This record gives sequence, C-alpha cells and structure tokens, in this order.
Amino acid sequence: MLIDQHLCSQNEGELSLYDEIKLILNSMIQREIQDTACASHKFHISRNTLYLNHKDRLLSLG
Repeated sequence: MLIDQHLCSQNEGELSLYDEIKLILNSMIQREIQDTACASHKFHISRNTLYLNHKDRLLSLG
C-alpha cells in the first residue's frame, strides 16, 4: 500500500489523504487501547510507509 502525500486537496485547509489516513488509524488504535487496556497494537507512518507493531512483530506497508 503506497500512501502518496501528493494526493492532497487543492483547497487550502483540507487534509491530504495521507493526513486523513493517519487520523483514522490513530483514532482506531486509541479506541482499541482504551477498550482492551492493552497497547499491543502500535503504528507510525514515516515517509509514505505505514509501520505496524503487533505483539513484537513489525509489519510495514509502503
């Protein structure tokens, strides 16, 4: 999965696709952590690559 930061809106003030995905994932992760009281699912996005850390296994999508 390639997240292209150039896929952004032409309208100033609107979020790019990259930023929207980050916000959605952050919301999902925070909800899961609150629901399970467990921080076993973590992620970060760096240079168009999504890194997922799940139970000591690092997965990258990019």
